[in-house]
Amino acid sequence: MIELPNIKKIKHQSYNLSNPDGVTELNIGILHLVIALNFINENLIFFTTGLTIYTALFGSFISDLIRRKYVYHRVGYIKLKLPFTSSKTYFKIFFVILCSLMLKILLMYLIEGNFGGTTFREVLYGRPLWKWMPIFYSSFLLGYCIDIVCRTGRRMFLWNYLFAEVVGIVLAFIPFNTTKFQVYPFFYFFVLGSFWLIRGLIHFRRFLITHPKRDIIEGENTQNG
Repeated sequence: MIELPNIKKIKHQSYNLSNPDGVTELNIGILHLVIALNFINENLIFFTTGLTIYTALFGSFISDLIRRKYVYHRVGYIKLKLPFTSSKTYFKIFFVILCSLMLKILLMYLIEGNFGGTTFREVLYGRPLWKWMPIFYSSFLLGYCIDIVCRTGRRMFLWNYLFAEVVGIVLAFIPFNTTKFQVYPFFYFFVLGSFWLIRGLIHFRRFLITHPKRDIIEGENTQNG
């Protein structure tokens, strides 16, 4: 009996073999560090928001430029279209995100008591909402990581989500002695960005060492006599 090849598995393996360079981690790390800037100074909110949007929109383009300069001529390049996540899988991801958010909102209500305020303004500008914001964000990060795993098979991203969840929970229970509650999301995005940036730099450095540059002269040919 002829066994048909698993096309999806082949695409996952090809993607993982062609992307060991850490550029993806660098891109994610820089994006989170830029997001952290939004919580430093309210006077710079328009600049930092614009920088965040620019990084999110053109991050993949910048990553491709880096790979063209440092990666492709070392390991080769083949353009392989990753399988799109099916609508059924997207529905499951949305359901997981929704359940995660509902659970965390319930926990916030039980722990903080009436969401930390009786009016919308008190809730919006109160400490509880700001310190729980990183925990809420990690639910959306979970959906993103599940989508990446479905498309590439890289289960490592689930460990990235777990790290983000733990960091958010730890920060939520640190009593920062300040009235500027933006310190919670700032430290959260700063820690995540630094983690991914350092991890990406380590992988990128390791890639450059294990894959030295090969100078290929077109038309060069060795002849005897």
